Amino acid sequence: MFDVDIKNKTYKKGNVVALKDVKFKLPSIGLVYLIGESGSSKSTLLRCLAALDDSYEGNIIYNSKRLKDYFISDLHLFEFSLCLQDDELDNYLSVIDNVMIGLELYNYSYARKKKKALKVLEEVGLLGIKDKKVSLLSGGERKRVSLARALAKEYNVLFLDEPLGPLHFEMRKKMMDLFEKIAKTKLVIIIAHNVKEIGEDKNIIKLKDGRIVENNLVINDEKIGEKSNVNRKKYSCCVKNNQNFCK
Repeated sequence: MFDVDIKNKTYKKGNVVALKDVKFKLPSIGLVYLIGESGSSKSTLLRCLAALDDSYEGNIIYNSKRLKDYFISDLHLFEFSLCLQDDELDNYLSVIDNVMIGLELYNYSYARKKKKALKVLEEVGLLGIKDKKVSLLSGGERKRVSLARALAKEYNVLFLDEPLGPLHFEMRKKMMDLFEKIAKTKLVIIIAHNVKEIGEDKNIIKLKDGRIVENNLVINDEKIGEKSNVNRKKYSCCVKNNQNFCK
C-alpha cells in the first residue's frame, strides 16, 4: 500500500535535516509502530505519510499513485484518519457532539452519525460520559474522545501520534487490544517512544536522528531484507544500525 522513499526532508528554519534516506514499504493491513526517542523525527515521518507535509525530496507512493498527486481532501475524507497529539476538541461541546462533528462532511443522517458515535465511544470506554462536556475531562479521557472521533470516520489507514501516553495501564492494554482488532482489516500506524511502551514482538520501524536504524516488518510471510525458502518478491529493505541488508 505504501512505498516510501524520502531522500531528504529539511526544515528551512535552522537548516535542520529531519529525515534522510528513509525507505520502506508498508502492507495494506496490519499494525506498525514508529518508535524512537524524542527528536528522532517520528512525528515528521507520520505527517509525511498522512499527506500533511509534502515538502520533502523523494516520493511516497500510496496505492500505486504518488501521494503528492492526490487531492488531500479526498485522502482525509475517505482514506486517512488521524489522532494527533493536539486533540483539537471543542470544550463547549459534549463528548458525543465532539465525535459527531467529525462526521459533518459525510452525507449521513443524524441517526447514522449518532449510531456511529455511540459505537466508537463504547469501544474506547466513554459511553457512560457521552453527554459530559470535554472541558471537564481528564487528559486520558480527552485523548480517547479524540481517538473515538478518528475511529468514527471512513478510512483505510489510521494514524495515531502517541495515543497511549496519558492512559493508565489497564486502559492502555484495552486500547492496544482495540488497535490490534482494527489492524485485522485496516493499516494502523502508531507512534511510540520505545519497545517497553508497546511490548515485545511488534512490527516496528525505529528512527534515530531522522534515519531508520531498525525495521522488522514482515510482509507476505517474508521478513523484509532476509532470504526466504518460498519464491516471493522482496518488498523493502531491512535496515539496522544504518546498514542496508537488501539486495
